[in-house]
Amino acid sequence: MLISQVSGLALDATRARSGGQNLVCNAIFGGPGQRWKITPSEKGTYTVRSVSDHVHYLSMNERAEDGWQPWFKSSVEGMGQRWEFKGLR
Repeated sequence: MLISQVSGLALDATRARSGGQNLVCNAIFGGPGQRWKITPSEKGTYTVRSVSDHVHYLSMNERAEDGWQPWFKSSVEGMGQRWEFKGLR
């Protein structure tokens, strides 16, 4: 699970009424939408997929700004699906 150190909430890939997936933060309950497959990629980056949906990757594009929300995309097409994990000190 990916847990916020600020709120203690889990990143959750819930099913939206439209059939797609939305990313939200919810209380920890350990369901499939809160479990993630993190796979090493290239140059120290990783791809991230929800365990509840093995096809779609967590995505963002180069036009992202503060407040934008990531989404899911069915293929890895470059750096938009690559993520870094960094610790803050």
